[in-house]
Amino acid sequence: MFAINMICVIFANGWPLFNVLQLMCTLSILGMPFSPNADLVLKAIWKFMNLMMAPLGNSVNDQMFGTPETAAMEYLKYHCAAFVLLVIPAAAVISTFTYLLCNSLKRIDNAYTQRIGTWIEATICFRLVFRTFIACFMQLSIIAFAGFGSHGPNSHIGSVLLSFGCVTVGACFAAFLFAMTATKEFLENQQVRNMVGTIYDDLKTNAGRLELLETCLFFARRIAFVIVLIQDLYIIKFGAVVALTLLQLSYILSVKPYHSKARHLLEIFNETMLMCTIYFLPLFTDFVQDPVMRFNLSWAFNCALLIPLFAVNLTYTVYTGTKSICNEIKAM
Repeated sequence: MFAINMICVIFANGWPLFNVLQLMCTLSILGMPFSPNADLVLKAIWKFMNLMMAPLGNSVNDQMFGTPETAAMEYLKYHCAAFVLLVIPAAAVISTFTYLLCNSLKRIDNAYTQRIGTWIEATICFRLVFRTFIACFMQLSIIAFAGFGSHGPNSHIGSVLLSFGCVTVGACFAAFLFAMTATKEFLENQQVRNMVGTIYDDLKTNAGRLELLETCLFFARRIAFVIVLIQDLYIIKFGAVVALTLLQLSYILSVKPYHSKARHLLEIFNETMLMCTIYFLPLFTDFVQDPVMRFNLSWAFNCALLIPLFAVNLTYTVYTGTKSICNEIKAM
């Protein structure tokens, strides 16, 4: 049980790195200019995050799409990872089974067994579904808006793409309603936190509504990111992604939605790294005429941005994870 808990803590604290890497990789996936070696690194990270490098992920992609006969099918198979389309239903099934198991364990007249049931319910049940959906939200947005924008409602998968669009927009609206209606007493109720706490983990629940809007902004920003990046004009895409990043950075600096000062500083660092990534983009276009110079600049991008990004976030993950585990050991 301790080993499982340790893994859960490490993954939870690695969430900020996962989020910023998703946005960086989306720039490459949706066609923003990168030189070949920087593009190769970002696409490799994207494939790893989508389990497209795993044999199981490739097998599922092949079974769902086979040999792509249209551009839309090829797009879904090679860029969005069909595997993620199975992760959410699988998480829902696991959570339902876990919920039933927890209820059975808590009915047993044994304090240790009841404690195990409560711990499993808090760690896995319901949280797994919400965390999985949030982790896959960027991929769902790409499927919905990039696919639908490219192929329209009359394609043979148009209705599927439209359904994904409704799900993503509905999730954004639901997160907004949750932030506007949830009370402090409701949010801090332990049973509620066990079930849906992953939506507002690390957020202040006693400061106001603006702090709780972070999850809604998380969804809205990814939808806007995808819609912007499927446009044709480079100047529109570049200006819009800069504006979206500045808005998020302004929100973090002004509202300070996170409980922990370390998490607050980490989010500022990650947004700054994303902004630097965006400002690197013109250097990979014909603005720099010399292809050798563009190639060298991409190595500067890898060394000056990606390496520090990983180093700082992994240090934060190990430190906060170890601290949390030590506190749990002391509490035993």
